[in-house]
Amino acid sequence: MTLRDRGTMKWTSIFLPEHVAELRKLKTEMDNAYNRKPAIDPEQWSDFESKI
Repeated sequence: MTLRDRGTMKWTSIFLPEHVAELRKLKTEMDNAYNRKPAIDPEQWSDFESKI
């Protein structure tokens, strides 16, 4: 007899559909926040230019 592990499949049964939907929503929000560039106001631009 060999031991067969189901991997992450054994944990999927404890997640409710609402939890899965919220986790997917959270992941897309985090991905969008990571890809978004920060806004720099004109005062910061002038500080950067003066330092350069």
